[in-house]
Amino acid sequence: MGKPRLAMAIVNGLKFICKRLSEPQLLQILKQMLTIIGQYGFFSQERKLELFYSAEKFGVHILPTHFYSPVPNTSELCQTLVF
Repeated sequence: MGKPRLAMAIVNGLKFICKRLSEPQLLQILKQMLTIIGQYGFFSQERKLELFYSAEKFGVHILPTHFYSPVPNTSELCQTLVF
């Protein structure tokens, strides 16, 4: 199986599985997927830009935590702030 076909098979399999999970199970899978994106998604500038623009099409911004980023790292904000 070629790489594009393998990638589509994985995506379709994940969609099939996600439709059949309970909310806590789905949330756990999604958190693990975010971990994978964080570990492998920002490996190169090209990949980072491709992921950014792909996510933006869905109304989501995926940005690495960085001191140059205008988006604050909320885990470092004072615990007394309410969101």
